[in-house]
Amino acid sequence: LSTSLNRNIARDFAEPAKYLSDETSAIFSMNIDSHNCKCPFIVVGNLGFYQTLEQEVLFSMGTVFLIENVKKTSTDQWEVQLTLTDNTVDNLAHYTAKVRKQIHSSHLLISLVKLMDEMGQYKMIDVFADIFAEDDIIHQHPERLAEMQHAMGTAYLSAGNKNKALEFLENSLTTYLKFVPADYSSPSPTYNNIGSVYLSKKNHKKALEYQQKALDCQLKASDPNLNSIATYSMNMGTIHESLGQYNEALVHLQRSLQLQKQYLGEDDPALSLTYDVIARICYEKQEFERAGMPRLEMRKIFPWIAFVF
Repeated sequence: LSTSLNRNIARDFAEPAKYLSDETSAIFSMNIDSHNCKCPFIVVGNLGFYQTLEQEVLFSMGTVFLIENVKKTSTDQWEVQLTLTDNTVDNLAHYTAKVRKQIHSSHLLISLVKLMDEMGQYKMIDVFADIFAEDDIIHQHPERLAEMQHAMGTAYLSAGNKNKALEFLENSLTTYLKFVPADYSSPSPTYNNIGSVYLSKKNHKKALEYQQKALDCQLKASDPNLNSIATYSMNMGTIHESLGQYNEALVHLQRSLQLQKQYLGEDDPALSLTYDVIARICYEKQEFERAGMPRLEMRKIFPWIAFVF
């Protein structure tokens, strides 16, 4: 990112990229109130050979801009109007903490794969696969090996490469089952993701089989995770629904709803999705009075949400 106080210089930098088919150039017009700014910045106009000409500005790490407007100028150039703000620092810190928790792992390479998946940088998956193949340290530790195989499989699943995803996830499961005791819940996310691969392949029978294994793994665990049990129950319910097996679907969805109430609270907006799926299934069964009950319950709890009956 190159910055300048001179708009013409910024336009000269951005102009050539307009004619590249695989790139989109943009000028960021930054509005900065220097009297109300916690993040330091400096104009380095007197430093370097070209700086006097470019009048460049350097911003410190963690500087946050609010997008005010995006428009296309008369010269067919995209321009994004930004305002330097400190209001979103707390939100950024919250998001950073959330991502840090999501990508936490026992090895840096595993965390990088998870971060790549979170950012959607799927062009790097094969590169990480090559690095992983040559990393002897990870292969010497079964727990790390299973964790890495799971992370790679999950990333390939996100990228839409079903065959590679299934290969890594099945290898992860094989590794887990060599050392994990029967009452451990560690393999449950791998069972779940294998089920997701089969679902994407329209193999509902296999998808249900592995979702059930994921659920059983949690139910038999000495430290069951209510969130995971609710998620796997929801997954099984939606698969049964797609197969027209409405009674089976309702059993799983009702379990998911009860668990969600326990760990989220009865007034959490996340429950609205489960209520809605239950109502939809009752409608498909032509149990219209019963179909209205979940949505009436939602209206009591979430009066600000609009529902279509």
